[in-house]
Amino acid sequence: MKTRRTLLILLIFAALIGLGIYFFKGGPKTRFSFSGPHFDFLSGPTSEEKSEILQTVRDRLKRCENSAGPETVPSRLARLNPYTNPYYVRLWLKGKKLFERRGQGGAFEASFPKTLQHLCAQMKGREFSPEELKEVRVEVSFAYDLKPFDERYFLEKKKRLSSEMGLFGIFLPEEGRWIYPADFSRRNVPFKKLFRALCGKEKGQEECLDSIEGRAFIFRAFNFVDTEDGSPLDLFRLSPFYSLKTLEAEEVDRRLHLLGDWFLSNLSEGGNLPYLFVPSLGRQAKAKNPRHYWVRQWMATWFFQRLANFIDEPDFRQAALKNLTKNLERTLKIEEDREIAYIRYGGEADLGCASGALMSLLESRHPERAKLIRYLANFILGQQEANGKFRTFYLPADRDDNQDFYPGEAMLALMILYEKDPKAHLQIPERMDKAFRYYRDHFRAHPNPAFVPWQTEALYKLFQAQKNREVADFIFEMNDFLVKVKKVPEGVSRFEELESLGRLYDPSEPRPKASIVSGGHTEGMTDALTLAVELQDRERVKAYSQALRLWLSLLFRLQYTSENSFYVPQQKAVLGAFRISETDNNVQVDNNQHGGNALLKVHLLNRKVSSLVFEVPQK
Repeated sequence: MKTRRTLLILLIFAALIGLGIYFFKGGPKTRFSFSGPHFDFLSGPTSEEKSEILQTVRDRLKRCENSAGPETVPSRLARLNPYTNPYYVRLWLKGKKLFERRGQGGAFEASFPKTLQHLCAQMKGREFSPEELKEVRVEVSFAYDLKPFDERYFLEKKKRLSSEMGLFGIFLPEEGRWIYPADFSRRNVPFKKLFRALCGKEKGQEECLDSIEGRAFIFRAFNFVDTEDGSPLDLFRLSPFYSLKTLEAEEVDRRLHLLGDWFLSNLSEGGNLPYLFVPSLGRQAKAKNPRHYWVRQWMATWFFQRLANFIDEPDFRQAALKNLTKNLERTLKIEEDREIAYIRYGGEADLGCASGALMSLLESRHPERAKLIRYLANFILGQQEANGKFRTFYLPADRDDNQDFYPGEAMLALMILYEKDPKAHLQIPERMDKAFRYYRDHFRAHPNPAFVPWQTEALYKLFQAQKNREVADFIFEMNDFLVKVKKVPEGVSRFEELESLGRLYDPSEPRPKASIVSGGHTEGMTDALTLAVELQDRERVKAYSQALRLWLSLLFRLQYTSENSFYVPQQKAVLGAFRISETDNNVQVDNNQHGGNALLKVHLLNRKVSSLVFEVPQK
């Protein structure tokens, strides 16, 4: 009897605790539904309707001062009238938001006229010159596919949701708060900071998830902006998609010159290039690692010299030389007794920086070019061991990591030197043949996508010098690793799931290795495709050309242009540069080197190979 009484008391106590938790959390979790009909992905605004919305907003802006009477929805938008999908309209001028109005909770035929009225009320007294009106960008976003927030799904699908940052939004009905997908992209919110954005710094991830489950919704959105000619441009993570069917060789040339403008306008008076610019903060950020800073700066300096030779304008050549001279002043160390030169920063000196410096000098007109090239080449060759392996660090002497990067860079630098003057460097192909054999074994034991581009570029030059079929076969082996020729139809990239469209990795690996900018893959793949054409390997020609089209379209998305930089006030800091990735809109100097070199190598392809990239095969 006593036991039953004790058990009953415990049950009542547990029930009271449960009720307390229930009421502490606010009772039943609220649900939200649109107050009327709403469109989905298939029934959303057509291209013509998007154009009409944008033009209506722009026309209203022009006639705010001399308009009277109630607003009406244009007849071409009548189909949208009953829909209650939430949306916003924003106006931007030179990266600054002039106007924002959110329509939510009512039918379009009632909310859109109010948006136009609010536009004129807010712009009252503001006069725009004809030039300013042309520069105003109208941005619109419609929400659709609203689904209840599921904590379990979030916890189980972290990797997938991380890759989808900027493609989904979150609605908190109790606060009336809509965070659109574009807002996450604009503020550069990665998945790991999502919960801070939702719940503040006070709550941890699990507490945040628990507090919003059942009280939050996830949704998708149509996001579009008007272009300079007035046509609508669909945006995904604030960038347009580029169809593989519409890629044009002329566009590559235009984008190279746009990137050239970035180098010119961002080079400081002293000759320095900015390392990292953060649009969401509107300022530059410092590098956390000196080695990362200098190896990336030196590779950017190399591309700067290459681009100067391509553009072939005196001012550009002078700017590139200024940057090279500045970096040499800051980091070059010479040991005259050994006739070597290397790049030293703090207490370190690595093979990657020396390789970047050598390639930069080979492309330059520096007054001490001949001596420094000889000394740097002596240093790099001195880092190679008898079995072909490269020691990746000179200082500290016991450090030897980054074997996937620095040896490939060193091999490329030495092969470029050989191409410039073969008779003076007859030993280089033989030395690189030893390196090829060592690093072929290294790759087979430790396959890594980041290894492939530098090695492909270096070994393609070695193949041209020796015509060794073993070298060609390994180039194909590495690039087949990136593009599953026989297993994936049409040569689609093996990276079937992209953490971000700019950085590629193989998700089938339990611990994906270091990722690399898609520009890096493109740099190497141009040589792999050219080799496949030379050796008449039709299967690989088909696969590699498809991969190049894919990666080139991704590069176009990653480059800031007037179409996708409308929300950045500091236009000079981004226009022409490459974002780090689709989910990271920061500008880092090595992305400009990889992306720029990729564009330049595609531009310089011979006519036969180029036609394979830009002419989509007929089915």
